[in-house]
Amino acid sequence: MMVRMSGLFVAALLFVSVGCEPAPPPKPESTCGLSMDGLAGKQFAMFEAMPDRTNRVNPSARGQFFEEGGQLKVRYNVKSLGDVYTYQCKKIRDGKEWFCAEEPKIQDWCQALEVHQEGSCTPEKLKELGAGDVPDDKIAAGITAAKEVVAKYRGQPTWKQFELNNNNLGNKLQGQLYASVNEKRCQLSVSDMYMTIYNGAKKEDSNPVGTNAFVELEGDWLWEHCDEGRSLVDSATPEKVAPELVPPANQRVHELGKEIFYNWYGEAAAKAEPGCTYSFDAYAQWQPVSKDNAVTVDGEVVKWAGSHTFTDVKPLELINPMQPMGVYTMVRYKSCNGGPKAKIDAICNVAKIMAP
Repeated sequence: MMVRMSGLFVAALLFVSVGCEPAPPPKPESTCGLSMDGLAGKQFAMFEAMPDRTNRVNPSARGQFFEEGGQLKVRYNVKSLGDVYTYQCKKIRDGKEWFCAEEPKIQDWCQALEVHQEGSCTPEKLKELGAGDVPDDKIAAGITAAKEVVAKYRGQPTWKQFELNNNNLGNKLQGQLYASVNEKRCQLSVSDMYMTIYNGAKKEDSNPVGTNAFVELEGDWLWEHCDEGRSLVDSATPEKVAPELVPPANQRVHELGKEIFYNWYGEAAAKAEPGCTYSFDAYAQWQPVSKDNAVTVDGEVVKWAGSHTFTDVKPLELINPMQPMGVYTMVRYKSCNGGPKAKIDAICNVAKIMAP
């Protein structure tokens, strides 16, 4: 016998069968600590793609984000062995990407315009090219300085060379960096660029890092710009010889695992000031190796000297796998009449290392 069910019963049955289905599980919360507004205080290194399709962290290209005056900035080395530049950042693409750039060098920009077309460097043109945030008085001063320099060369035998120096596609007038957060991979996507002005028009091109993934970098790292990289000389012996006896840099090669000695041959901070003591922090391959190293003062001579032994070839090969290079940096300080320690500068050396 067929039992006929009322429409109300069927509706109730459907409600029960549908309503009792288990709710979908909640989406797992992201464990990535990166966000567009959370970069300050973090440091990153290039996550370099290798030919075998693996990746390695390569701190020869690295950046450190920080806040200053309520604005996000980044210290970035553009894969340089000693240079560290500071870029100011602002959001673009509806807040999905950071655009970071060096402060405009008004005089250099103006010279690039003037060698192409006399009279083309104006405040309006400079602001159009990206100097809109620069105060008017700085723009005016930069224009005046640039036009004075250009006038000295215009019509002279050296004009063609001066024109070429200031108007070419490789004339890097402003470092630029684009960075966005990839939360899925917990990485930054970074495009390392530079801006130039060629034939009166703004052009962008890529630096050696190009577009690459960057990952968070652990530990302490050097974020000081190397002020002088030629007068800190490497040697296999601690004695400081006469300058004329120093072999050329291409002839100075050291063995891995052997101590390298560094002596300062420059003029800066070579003469002691009355009442001052001197010290330095040492870095090898951009990481600290010793702090507050006391410096000997002999009469009026400040004897800036240090040493280091490179024992691991892998960090040295990140620079050049065919010729390992050891980077040694001194950040120099002085303290006068019992006052606080004040930074003098940072000096650096790049030495060839012979791997076994």
